Amino acid sequence: MIISKTPYRISLVGGGTDLPEFFENHEDGGAVISFPINKYIYICINNLFEGNGYFLKYSNIERINSIDEIEHKIIRAVFNKYGVKKVDFSSIGDIPSGTGMGSSSAFTVGLLNSVREYIGKNEKSQSELAKEACEIEVDFLKAPIGFQDQYGSALGGIKKISFNKKRDIKVENIRLKPSSIEKLNQNTVLFYIGNKRSASTILKKQAEDTINKERTRKSLVEMKKLADQLSNEIITDVDSVGNYLHQNWLLKRALTKGITSETIDEIYKIGRENGATGGKLLGAGAGGSMLFYCPIAKQKSLIKSLSKLKHIHFQIDELGTSIVKI
Repeated sequence: MIISKTPYRISLVGGGTDLPEFFENHEDGGAVISFPINKYIYICINNLFEGNGYFLKYSNIERINSIDEIEHKIIRAVFNKYGVKKVDFSSIGDIPSGTGMGSSSAFTVGLLNSVREYIGKNEKSQSELAKEACEIEVDFLKAPIGFQDQYGSALGGIKKISFNKKRDIKVENIRLKPSSIEKLNQNTVLFYIGNKRSASTILKKQAEDTINKERTRKSLVEMKKLADQLSNEIITDVDSVGNYLHQNWLLKRALTKGITSETIDEIYKIGRENGATGGKLLGAGAGGSMLFYCPIAKQKSLIKSLSKLKHIHFQIDELGTSIVKI
């Protein structure tokens, strides 16, 4: 039995600049500041006990005889690529999909990691797994998503992920002192706000607006600048994260229709009135989770003011995707 353990990710600033419609048409490319968290998706692959075909258990259950019958597009693509046969497959996550933390790409990275281990070909690095996940999701399955989530989940720690016209993706570790990492862990507060959604619809519209609307392109240019600036400033001033989150959210919420709503705006307003120096909606928009930066001394007020929402406790993951053998 092979089990992969892959973290979900949180991006601080720059989300949207990882869409090829932007970074392939912008001289300076795109950039995102991101880190994985200690909430994971687990992918388990084992030999099928009896019979032929596949027994798949995820949010649905499939008992089929051939790869072509597999309904889950990502599983079908990966199993077909590697010729996987006669397996018992299951997945379970600490957090449900649609929460804005890159669950689809975490699933793909974890699936590739476990499949390659299962067939004895797991010589790829975490960056190579992320690159392959991009190829599966974006190039082969034509998902209208960006290139940050795969790297955000595959590699541990706080990092700047940069994207250029040639689709060369550069990952730079942001090396904070242990005390700074602890401060960032303590002062970031995450709430699940509900209204689970698929990112595809919003991202497809955002990609179209990136091509057709100058205002959207200008906002993304500013968001890329924020990522460049924060990658340096966070090293000496962790508290600057709050202001960068706020600036990024003001730009992001206006990128395209459907990103925010009256409910989301009210949650953000309440957060700012109760101690948060900044925050942002995670993921493409419309729902999911809201991240705030709030000094620990003021968090009691923040959490009480948003007590109707689920508070998700987390820490930064330093390892990225890994394999557990049983």
